[in-house]
Amino acid sequence: MTVGETIRCVRRSTTTWSRHCQCPDCRASLRRMSKRARNGAYKRIPAEQGWDTFTALLEAGWSPAAVASAANLNASRMHGAAAVWRAGGRMAFGAVTCERLASLGTPERGFVPVLVPCRQVRALARVGWSLASVADVAGVAQSTVSRVRAHGMECVLAPVAAGIDWAFTELGGRVGSSTRSVVEASRLGWAPPYVWGDIRDPACVAPGFPRADEVTRRG
Repeated sequence: MTVGETIRCVRRSTTTWSRHCQCPDCRASLRRMSKRARNGAYKRIPAEQGWDTFTALLEAGWSPAAVASAANLNASRMHGAAAVWRAGGRMAFGAVTCERLASLGTPERGFVPVLVPCRQVRALARVGWSLASVADVAGVAQSTVSRVRAHGMECVLAPVAAGIDWAFTELGGRVGSSTRSVVEASRLGWAPPYVWGDIRDPACVAPGFPRADEVTRRG
């Protein structure tokens, strides 16, 4: 390298430890990260934990595109990782990928499990909100909300789930005017919003409502 020549940065956007780049910024970043690690301020998530988190999402019904969107990761890379998983293999994710998988946001693309939005629409029905009212607030077609409420599919588009979540936030603390919805929800054993400890947690159950998540013939 000649005097005055600039070193081109070759660091990837998802790289935390910039060991392979010798540009001044990356060398300074490496020194800072090394100091943080020595002082115990940086706790790296093991690659195995990141992979297990990723595959658990796939097994739960998340599409690679939804994982990438929620974690702010490259969609092509997540699709490639999913292909490796389906073939029975494993990948070693880097530190940034593992950190982002551990702190997911709300996906804007892809498919997510229908369980939580189904619970939310049913809970709203239990307190008097009709399909039409929920669909209007969610910005989703009523026929789609009906299919979600029936739990008639395994997955739903992420924007649909986000719309229903918004409707639940807006309507869940109030009582609607649809007596028909209340009667039907009571007959089918659906749980009202206040019964759920955390309705957004797929592992949560509604005490006293064993049929809350059952598939129905119609929404």
